[in-house]
Parts: sequence; structure tokens; C-alpha cells
Amino acid sequence: MAKVIGLSPLHLLSSEQMPLTDERLIGAQLQWFGVDNEHRNQANPHPVFGVEDVSYHFNAKGYRCPEFGIGTFENHLTVVSIGASEVLGTGIPEAQLFSNVFATYLKDGLQRPVIHFNLGMGGASADYVSRILASALPVLKPDIVLLIFPYYGRREHINSQGRFFLFNNQYSQPNAKLKLSDPENYSQIKANALLSSDYSDQLNFYKNYQFCESLCEKYKACWLFSAYRMAFFEQIDSLINIKHFVTPGLGDLKLKYQDNPSIGLARDMGHPGIMPHKEMAENLFERLKSLYFDRLGFG
Repeated sequence: MAKVIGLSPLHLLSSEQMPLTDERLIGAQLQWFGVDNEHRNQANPHPVFGVEDVSYHFNAKGYRCPEFGIGTFENHLTVVSIGASEVLGTGIPEAQLFSNVFATYLKDGLQRPVIHFNLGMGGASADYVSRILASALPVLKPDIVLLIFPYYGRREHINSQGRFFLFNNQYSQPNAKLKLSDPENYSQIKANALLSSDYSDQLNFYKNYQFCESLCEKYKACWLFSAYRMAFFEQIDSLINIKHFVTPGLGDLKLKYQDNPSIGLARDMGHPGIMPHKEMAENLFERLKSLYFDRLGFG
């Protein structure tokens, strides 16, 4: 959670630099992260991934990707991917993330150097996807954009003190313990719970999707999108650009391989594993070729 106290919230929506994700992640090199933690691993160890098999390296802005180094990659084809923890790659080695596998396919298919910037953040919402895209397009100038929309009931809020909050309307509920330990957070969760509804969440989800589509077209990026679960788009499937919609989602693919956790699940035994990521990369790459074959120079 980024601290914005003392700063205008507009620094989270910049066209000049990538917003900071969380000051605690600046340059961090971690063996465990989020729900991929040592306690969980000891209680339910992964069949393949051990303690040393997954690590997390964050750049100076708190993203699990190379430093942005504007101008450094001028001769590269640039790919950005945006989404929640399944995009960040919880419990998965960086090289086996769908977006990095996709970048490798792209490099081999076009015989061009490719740089991939992973802009995923754990717990992220459609609000986050559209907000980060609004910075990524003018700042990183990507040739290709991959968007994976999280559960539609997630939201971002900034309160009157400038504190930044992430909510999941499935789970975010006020409780007495939180009221004592963090009264500001308790008040914000209570207000969000009172205002949220399935109707409001779906409308917000669609507005964020539409904003992303418009931005990608404005900046003339090659773009594709998916969702963690295809069902997230069921209520608005007549309103989306179906040509750019890549299915099934990573969560759907996880269910496909759920009986084989060694390839179906990440180290935390909850997030999608190697094969869901690999299949997602293949599906994205095939759709990219079908839509942008001539523009990207596939031969």
C-alpha cells in the first residue's frame, strides 16, 4: 500500500513517471512475498517449488521487473503487463510468468530484442489497471499491452487524509479488533462496505475496461486483455471488444490443472502454476499474431 500522505493523490496518476507501488518494496529482494510465505509453505509444501526456487526482485518503483531506464530500451520491442497478484507472479519464478514466456515467444518469432515490464500488484483492482495504464502508455511507450482484469469487486480509495486503500468487497468487512488497532482503516472499510453493491462494482469494472480500451487505441498500442476468470465479463460481454479478449483466464486455467498441483499451482498452493502461465502465454501470442501480424512484422 503506497503512502500518499503529504502528496497530491495525482502523483498516483502521472504522465511523467511511473507511480510508486509501495515504498516498502523499493529495490527489495525477497525470498517470500504476500501469501507466498514461509509459514504457509511449511504447512502445505509445494510438490516442486522449494524455498530457493522462487524469489522476488523489485525495482526502484516497487515493480517486479527491470528498472524502467527511460531511453535505455529504444531499440527493443516493449511489452507491459498489468493486473493483480497473478500478473505479479505470486509463487512463480519470474522466468515462468506468462508475460515473460510471452516476451520470449515474441523475441523468437520476430527476431528482435524484447523488454517486458511487469506492472502487477497484489490485491489490485480494475481501478489499478486503468490508473497504471494511464501512466505506462505515455511514460514507457509500450508497443504491446497485456491487461488481466482482477475480480470486479475490488476497489481503490484515497481518504481525506491522503491515505491509500485497497478493498476486496468479498472480504473487506469492519471488525472490532481493527477498530482498536487502526480506526482510520476501520472507518474507511465501513464506509466502503455500506456503499458497495454488485451493481456498482460491475459498473465500475466496465468503466475501467472502457477507459483502458480507449487509452490503448489513443496511443496506438497493440493490446490484448483477459480476466482472472472469464465470468467477470459475463454481464458486459456485449459491450467489450471481443477480438482482443483472450480466454480462458488464468484462474480458469488453474482449475483445468487443479488435479496436478506440481504444474497447476504456484508455490503458495493457491495461485496459478507453471502450466496455466504457459498456456496463457501461448493463447496471448496466438491472438497477437492474428490481430497484428503485418503491423508487428511477423514473417
